[in-house]
Amino acid sequence: MADELSEYEKQEKANFVRLKLEDQVRMGNAVNDQLFQITSAKLATLPVISAIAAALLIVATFNSSLLPLTVTVRVLISVLMLIVPVSLLFYLRLLAKVERLATRLLTKVYGAKLRMDATKVDKLTYELPWIISVLILLLVLVALYVIWCHGSTAQVAP
Repeated sequence: MADELSEYEKQEKANFVRLKLEDQVRMGNAVNDQLFQITSAKLATLPVISAIAAALLIVATFNSSLLPLTVTVRVLISVLMLIVPVSLLFYLRLLAKVERLATRLLTKVYGAKLRMDATKVDKLTYELPWIISVLILLLVLVALYVIWCHGSTAQVAP
């Protein structure tokens, strides 16, 4: 069975359980930090690559003899433009999940509910990335509407 632990894994788990709670938390934080950094790095590449590719496609369509604005090109531009805000929203969702997990862990370790006093500016600053990401998504949707509904249809010369 794939779910069964090897002898080495069983020993490592037993060693971990014997550690003090503080040491377990420290080790868990180190692993979580590494996992978060890896996931963040992966997610951070998506909007950059997509934005560059979409920009190149859009610039290439300025010269219709170089790249006519066909349905295929419109689909490619649409997908690449949508990847940017969607990946930003996924990234923010990941950050929120890590924050919730860290809060739960701290609550468990300290045995009390954490209380954070935040001003309105702090709350706005906290929500600002979400607001900006949604605005970017709306702008991309408007741009896609223009591309699909008001864009000129390319006619390729025979």
